[in-house]
This record gives sequence, structure tokens and C-alpha cells, in this order.
Amino acid sequence: MTEFLYFIHILSAAAWFGAALARNLGGRSEPKERAAAAVWFAFTVKLARVVQMPAALALFITGFGLIGLRSDVYSMTDLFVIIGILTTAAGAALGMAVFGPAGRAAASAYQRDDRTAGRAAAARVAWAGWADTVLVAFTILAMVLKWGA
Repeated sequence: MTEFLYFIHILSAAAWFGAALARNLGGRSEPKERAAAAVWFAFTVKLARVVQMPAALALFITGFGLIGLRSDVYSMTDLFVIIGILTTAAGAALGMAVFGPAGRAAASAYQRDDRTAGRAAAARVAWAGWADTVLVAFTILAMVLKWGA
């Protein structure tokens, strides 16, 4: 059972990190066509909702399961566990506060051909996206090195 939970835990981290990288690298330059920009930002909202949020939830659940199964080795007070919990909370907050609203605002602005509003919303998605990506990478490092265990 432990190996299966580890598998799901690692797969979920890979999905979250991969989706974050795709959003960041795919949105590096503004598409020339407004329709393409609108589609891209609508896709980033879906990416956060369909990939990142379920991955974060799976990470959270499997993390607690792994601690429960390995309570003789790890605890909820280990630094790497606390970092994981905080990262999951931060990712959820970014998803609800930035990725969804700013992604929808960018898609809508580009659909209306309002490039100024589109760029402003895209900038919010970009800073939050890189913050999310760095935070997840940092958390993976903490998990691999099992800080505080």
C-alpha cells in the first residue's frame, strides 16, 4: 500500500509541476492573434482546474496517508511535511485568487481585443505562475531531502 501511495504522490507532484511549467513556458510571448491569446488563457484556467487542483488534492491526501502508514518514521511536525502542507495551501490560494480570475480576465480581454487589459491580466498569471513553480520545486527538494526528519 505504501508503494502505491508513493507512486500517486510522485505522479501528482509531476502533474502539478508539469502543468505549472507548461503554463509559464507556453505563455512567454503574446500571440499575434487575439483569438489565440484568448484560447491560451482559457486553457490555462482549465489547466489549473483540471490538472493542478486535483494533483494538489491527491498530494495532500496521499501525503497524510504516507505519514499515517509511516508514523514510526515521519511525523506531521517534520519540516518537509509542513512545507508540503503550506505549498498545497499556497497553490490552492493562487488557483482561486489568481489563476482562475486573472486567466478568465485575460481570455475575455483578448477576445474583446483589449490588449492592454489582456497584458495586465496575463502579467498577474505570469508572476503567480512562476511563484507557484518555484514553490513546488522548492517543496520537491524539501521532500527528496526529507528536511527535518
